[in-house]
Amino acid sequence: MRRMRTGLAALAVAWLVSSVPVGAAETKEGLLGLSVSYTHSSGTYGLENDTRIDLIPLTVDYARGPWFASLSIPSVRLSGFGNVTMGADGPIQINSAAVGAMVGGAGAGTSAPPSGGNGPGSNSSPGSNMGTATTCQQQRSTVSGLGDLSAEAGYGFFTFGDSGVLVEISGRIKFPTADEDKGLGTGKADYSAQAAVSLPAGRFQPFVQLGYTITGDTSLMTLNDVPYGSLGATLILGKYLDATGAYSFRQKITDTADDFHETSLSLEWRMGRGWRTWAAFAAGLSNAAPDWTSGIGLSRSF
Repeated sequence: MRRMRTGLAALAVAWLVSSVPVGAAETKEGLLGLSVSYTHSSGTYGLENDTRIDLIPLTVDYARGPWFASLSIPSVRLSGFGNVTMGADGPIQINSAAVGAMVGGAGAGTSAPPSGGNGPGSNSSPGSNMGTATTCQQQRSTVSGLGDLSAEAGYGFFTFGDSGVLVEISGRIKFPTADEDKGLGTGKADYSAQAAVSLPAGRFQPFVQLGYTITGDTSLMTLNDVPYGSLGATLILGKYLDATGAYSFRQKITDTADDFHETSLSLEWRMGRGWRTWAAFAAGLSNAAPDWTSGIGLSRSF
């Protein structure tokens, strides 16, 4: 099941850590995996102008028997107007359109500086106005740096033999390694627990995932603890090619934001000798999600 969710993970909800997890319930000996991916997203998040985010996560994972674990840290580039920052499950909308318009100040006639960085006289970053609805940031600001380190560990088991239903239970910690002042993270640790159930047999393999994140409050505002989940299926197209479609949901992170809704589609190609590559696309269905996200990735298992 962890193999089937490769494309979904690469998009993070779809943003999660963009990892390529190793099939924990499939390996009896230790198996090490390395992966790198690139995702680009663009969305207005309720404002008039768009926020653009580039992520390049590097992930190391290990599985032995039913146990699996992973570490992931991304390089982040965020260009926007102050109502979006990075969270445990990807970009999070700090404010909805009504409040975000005051925070971002992205009204008609506003344009980005030629360099894509801060405008004249502005030294603020995309996340510097989180929750301050009285501040008007009228210029696009672009920041970059390392994101938050994410560590996950879990256990997978079949309920009715090796060809039955696969259940995976895991926990994840997001460590606040990103620069909060730049808006690359919330500056606090988040703790998540989740369970996934799948039927990894046949050409059509459905799955469902449910989780809950305890979110650390920032220095400027209170963030909600949120449930999240996804529902989808993998279709085995051939010996080396799979397609995965999914719908993802996350409750709003603040009382002034919107719930997150997104659909995604990914293709994974197993090239042999432990190599895999994938491409994915997602479309946002609410203001809390990017309008669109695209990503590619490459992994190697040893």
